[in-house]
Amino acid sequence: MDKNHIILFLKETELFKNLDYTELRELAENITTRSCRPGEILFRENSPRADIFIIYDGEVELFKLNARGSEVRLALFGKGDFPGDGIWDLESTHSGCARTVIPTTLLNVNRKFFSYRAETTLKILLNFSRIISGRMHNAYTRMPDCSLLHESGRTRREHDLLGEREVPAEAY
Repeated sequence: MDKNHIILFLKETELFKNLDYTELRELAENITTRSCRPGEILFRENSPRADIFIIYDGEVELFKLNARGSEVRLALFGKGDFPGDGIWDLESTHSGCARTVIPTTLLNVNRKFFSYRAETTLKILLNFSRIISGRMHNAYTRMPDCSLLHESGRTRREHDLLGEREVPAEAY
């Protein structure tokens, strides 16, 4: 794939929106393109994180195996999305599995890229935090009682048939 075409695509991708041309060019030079068939596994649960995948076209599903070994779909990613966003934590492993659903073209960025230039990495991290904040907001609006996710750390003493105990101040 032509590097100029990749630069234009990256410029329109949320994760890289505020990068200047020089930074986008450097990023494009560090990208490998990967064409995948449907059903191709990108990573498995508990495997080490090495790349972040930007979907150029196609679809990738994130799934997990439940206690009975059945697959549970967690998310479906499309053009411009980026499975593998936990790459920022050097010690973490993948919390689920990812595979392509239809023929998919990926732009792979190895984690080493993020150690080249601190200014570029900071811009990308700021975009990343804004995107994750938006994802969390969307998830919270679908939860029946999202207030429990925002505990203040304060407690109160409650008494019931099981005895007396400290409970979070926000809990009913």
